Amino acid sequence: MKRFIKIIFAVIIAVAALNYLTCLRAARFVKKLPRGAGGGREKIFKWRHGNVSYRVFGKGRPLLFVHGAAPGQCARDWDGIARAAAKRRRVYIIDLLGFGYSDKPKTDYSAYLYSVLIKGFIKSVIKRKASVVAFGRGAAFVSAACATEPGLFEELLFINPEGNNRAPSAAKRTLKLVYKIPVMGTSLWLLNTTRAAFFLRDAKSRGAAWGETKLRRALARSGGDAARYLQRAEAAGFLDYDIDGFIRETAVKCRVVKSRGQSLREFDARGFVSDNRAFFKL
Repeated sequence: MKRFIKIIFAVIIAVAALNYLTCLRAARFVKKLPRGAGGGREKIFKWRHGNVSYRVFGKGRPLLFVHGAAPGQCARDWDGIARAAAKRRRVYIIDLLGFGYSDKPKTDYSAYLYSVLIKGFIKSVIKRKASVVAFGRGAAFVSAACATEPGLFEELLFINPEGNNRAPSAAKRTLKLVYKIPVMGTSLWLLNTTRAAFFLRDAKSRGAAWGETKLRRALARSGGDAARYLQRAEAAGFLDYDIDGFIRETAVKCRVVKSRGQSLREFDARGFVSDNRAFFKL
């Protein structure tokens, strides 16, 4: 019995060490990368919960892009579309807290937290009413923000919105408990960011080139153990919001665009601008 306990203890230590080295390697890889590779001027919004990275393109009326909350999603997802839209608008693309180049603190992530971040960003950085484009679960965050302070928003465009306030399944409730366990939760998160996991997600949505996938994997893992806090919030339903109810009740101009896949790479930059030229006055 004692030998069995020693073996289990040794396995836990070995897995914890492997998790640490994997995250450390990812952080070093990200640190070596040129931060402004996607274009625009990179800046930092010093928010009370951590530093938030964002980039700015073009001149004109403000247009804010908010990415989704799946592993590896970040501001870089918008690069092509943002550069095309920046020919007529002042474009801001933001890495939400816990994603991309922004800080990844161990905190209680929720749609409410991100709604406060988005409102704070508009007030402190943009400093005027803004049009917003949101992808995936980012639409839930923007909906929560606009529901409480609609005066900050001019128009909204939601692409493949996710997180529509559905009750978590039994499997997700179980995952929530697993993610609470330090070593096990981190291990599960790392499995969700393996090459195979990204390949399956990208193949399902006509995904990215390998170099871009490698970067997104590294960005997702660079936060270390803090990443499991995001996954725990997703499993618990804390990142969800009643998007449909918001759209029915809001007085802010809102449009929803849906496609077969779940990747922004399906949207041609020129096509996006031409399709939404009238909506955003591009």
